[in-house]
Amino acid sequence: MCAIVDANVGHEVFDPSRQTEAGGFFYDWLMRPNGGTIVAGGNLLRELNRSEAFRRFFGERLLANRARRIPDEPIAQAEDGIRREGLNDSNDEHVLALAQVTGARLLFTNDHALQQDFQNREIITGTRGRIYTTVERNDLRRTHRDLLRRGDLCNG
Repeated sequence: MCAIVDANVGHEVFDPSRQTEAGGFFYDWLMRPNGGTIVAGGNLLRELNRSEAFRRFFGERLLANRARRIPDEPIAQAEDGIRREGLNDSNDEHVLALAQVTGARLLFTNDHALQQDFQNREIITGTRGRIYTTVERNDLRRTHRDLLRRGDLCNG
């Protein structure tokens, strides 16, 4: 399954000193041999790369073939399309474009407007986008576990 981690929760997943219980579970899931594949590229990759912990993690996962770095060009083209259509409420066209290009349908974010956009079927077509969030509570819940058990959240 493919997953996107928004920059606003990167510290919860990749920074051991700031990791939440739910973020740690997500990290462990990404590290398992049968866990998820993280996708990143474009502006999101630049935002996440501000963290040394993320850079180290992403480099290791790329070598293990458990991460995908997406070239900037297809993301930029998808971003332009999203802006032209004007259906989004968030300012995160780069995240939505990444989902369109990769088929990733699992997003860890605490940005409410991005959550709404990610579940908008006019923006994210095909399999409905699912949200992993700690906006209300950062402890591990059943909904977190259930999301990471799904196998249908990557169309690409």
